[in-house]
Amino acid sequence: EIERINEIVSEFLILGKPTAIIEQTYDVRTILNEVALIIQSEANLHNIVFHLHLPDHPVHIRCSKDHMKQVVLNITKNAIEAMNSGDTLIISVTNNETHAQLRITDTGKGIPKHIQKHLFHPFFTNKDTGTGLGLVICKRIVEMYNGHIFIDSIENEGTTVHIEIPLHLV
Repeated sequence: EIERINEIVSEFLILGKPTAIIEQTYDVRTILNEVALIIQSEANLHNIVFHLHLPDHPVHIRCSKDHMKQVVLNITKNAIEAMNSGDTLIISVTNNETHAQLRITDTGKGIPKHIQKHLFHPFFTNKDTGTGLGLVICKRIVEMYNGHIFIDSIENEGTTVHIEIPLHLV
């Protein structure tokens, strides 16, 4: 119970206080490679197939590395929780002239239409132990860097979370 309360309070603190942002230029590939081992371990525990598709060229953005790791880990945790043994999780990165594009796709159960419109609302959750703040925090972080996040989901087929963050040309 105490751990659960600590988790909820921590999420409130992230939402409530403006944090000192240590913003630097990072290659998205580096950030993803740093969290890939954590994601792979979690995927292995649940017998999920995990693929990471990165381009051959650098994809630079301005951000706090810890913030971006938090976004990716939160979304992949949600994805893994929605999947069954043998399902697949894919993270891919592309870019156009102006934005880095990150897609996190799972072959899980998908999100029912009536729930999709509430996904970024504070305290909305369909999990027994969820706070309903994870995606709210992800959206806030992505928007701090002038980015966008949206979700495509088809019930019984899976979900893709799309994140776009402006490129930082070096």
